[in-house]
Amino acid sequence: MKKPKSSQRKSPDALPDGMLSLELLQQKILANEFEIGQHIRENVLATEFGVNRNAIRNALNQLVAWRVFEYVPFCGYRVRNFQVKDIIECCELRLAIEPPAARRLAILRPDKALARLRELITLEHEAILNKARAMAGRYDHEFHYEIVVNCGNNTFAWLQNSIRLIMPFLDQLAVPRMAMENPDPDGSKTIGAHNRILQCIKEGDAENAENEARIHCSRMLRQITAVAITM
Repeated sequence: MKKPKSSQRKSPDALPDGMLSLELLQQKILANEFEIGQHIRENVLATEFGVNRNAIRNALNQLVAWRVFEYVPFCGYRVRNFQVKDIIECCELRLAIEPPAARRLAILRPDKALARLRELITLEHEAILNKARAMAGRYDHEFHYEIVVNCGNNTFAWLQNSIRLIMPFLDQLAVPRMAMENPDPDGSKTIGAHNRILQCIKEGDAENAENEARIHCSRMLRQITAVAITM
């Protein structure tokens, strides 16, 4: 009989089951393995992750707190039924926190974060050239995520993690429409904006890092809003 996964992975450095479950659920969300409104089966996840259902529930409750999932009495957990307004709200939140986060990051300039941002720009550009739209979108989201989570503001980081996990579902709503009405088909505007933001951060130019991030996030909000009103 095959041993449960949990018996195979236990070690002094192993994550507690609740934290492991949350990490694995986040990976599945970012990999687009859930759909809007999908019912979440606790027993299936518990078997897949090799943990008990209490660990799964703890992880699901955290995702409810992040407004990614919701709990419906007598029905259980499910992915939120995201709407167009949620796309706009996330972009508005990104516009509110990312520019000051870029300013803070330009002051701190941790080498690891700068290297990761450069890597993500390269990966996004390659994905665009290869017409791998889904991967390009994922690298784009990760670029914005890395700016905020490395800026030293824990409240910003908490909010940004929620945005990061919601974005794959918003992509399910918006990407088909944006593919038809994309004002940046070759990705040059996006890659150019990301390069300018990173260059300001690397140079320690906090004011212009904030300004470039605000210009870029404002453009994204206008673009998303224009698409959303046609949906």
